[in-house]
Amino acid sequence: MKQNVVKLIKFLLAVVVGLLIAFVPPATEAMNAGALAFLGIFTSMIVLMIFGLFPDAITVLLALTMIFACGIADFTTVFSGFASSTVWMVVALVGFATGVVNSGLMKRVAFQIMKLFRPTYNSQILAVMMTGVVLTPCIPNMLAKVAIVAPFTTQIASEFGLPKNSRGAAGLFSALLYPSNVFGLCFLTGSTMVYMLIGIIGQSYSWLSWTGATIVWGVVCLIGFYFFNITYYKADVKELPADLTQKELAKLGPMTENEKYAAAVLALGIAAWMTTSLTGLDSFVIAVALWLLMIIKGLFTIEELSLKIPWTVIIIAGGITGLSTLFSLTGVSSWLQMVLEPVLSTFVTGGFMLVLTVTISTYLLRYFVVSMIATVTIMFAIFSPVCTALSISPFVVVWCAYTAAQVWSLSFNNTTFIMAQGVSDQLANWRSAVPSCYCYMFLNLLGNLCCIPVWHLMGVM
Repeated sequence: MKQNVVKLIKFLLAVVVGLLIAFVPPATEAMNAGALAFLGIFTSMIVLMIFGLFPDAITVLLALTMIFACGIADFTTVFSGFASSTVWMVVALVGFATGVVNSGLMKRVAFQIMKLFRPTYNSQILAVMMTGVVLTPCIPNMLAKVAIVAPFTTQIASEFGLPKNSRGAAGLFSALLYPSNVFGLCFLTGSTMVYMLIGIIGQSYSWLSWTGATIVWGVVCLIGFYFFNITYYKADVKELPADLTQKELAKLGPMTENEKYAAAVLALGIAAWMTTSLTGLDSFVIAVALWLLMIIKGLFTIEELSLKIPWTVIIIAGGITGLSTLFSLTGVSSWLQMVLEPVLSTFVTGGFMLVLTVTISTYLLRYFVVSMIATVTIMFAIFSPVCTALSISPFVVVWCAYTAAQVWSLSFNNTTFIMAQGVSDQLANWRSAVPSCYCYMFLNLLGNLCCIPVWHLMGVM
């Protein structure tokens, strides 16, 4: 009963905040009644996300519905984000990736990679990380990648005799988490969340242009993470049995017909995505074609349409894309630029300070805001006017905010971290893993600062 009362109070508080913003300030030429109402609903949405009263997807849908109900924009405009191929790309990508995983190919690839490394602790840290790196561009579902690598990572820890939550076990968990999870943001095919970010940015990207803008960050973090893991999480253990991976591969038997088929389709897909600028093929069309090939082979079933497709991500991506459009249409973006530019321009005078300010602000905000989506949305609302004033692409704000939002600085503020703990059989608890978070915070900032010369060359800055 008490818990329900607290939830009701939080809900009413979110509503009251929105009503105050919508009706208390007098309408002006810069902010008319419709713009104030939109800002009120948007703020209520953010407060609800902060409180975590509903799933983010439900909260976004409620906000869109209220915007339409209040007559701020027509239905087609409010829900325009769902008409974007960027949103539906997620469906096709996950369908295709599910077929590849169902074939068993990725499990075999993981063991083949690990077989290449020596059976020492440091080498196996590198093996786990490189397995994640190889899988990353092929599978857009971050949890699926973690789930593929996690069982073998847990087995390595057991073979080394490392107790759960020990420093050595936490090192293996850390090696599992970053490449299989966050590194996927460097590729259009590496994470479904990339398409949500593109929706917020409001610009189109080819596979190569996105990777070109982000890969320096990814490499800096990878190298830094490896050396952190083998130094801070150093474990004095005996070498693994030399035939461990060979035994696992023997259990899989010879390569099946499904695996060969999936490998051929995967190679075809990667080649097609990397050459879109030459062929003129749309990335969405390629993804649907690859998904269809998996359906034809029986590697994706109708039941998986509801079980494996991340409909919540699709709702969030479509909703946030629509909200980003409404920021401009209602005039809120122009008003924010007018209000915030004089304040922020005093210390955010260029790309370096923008990256630094957005990243550190996001780190601090994540101690209070549980939702990554809410965090990025807040950062975009605050700093996009600064981008306009400095002639910098909003990509910089959205990218820096989302990579900074990936932290697990609290035990509950990163759902992927929590799920990784589950699929790795609780290999590391938050206390043993949080040092790697602080390492990531440093490397993330360093990596994005190193991207600045690349962004200048690409015209992003």
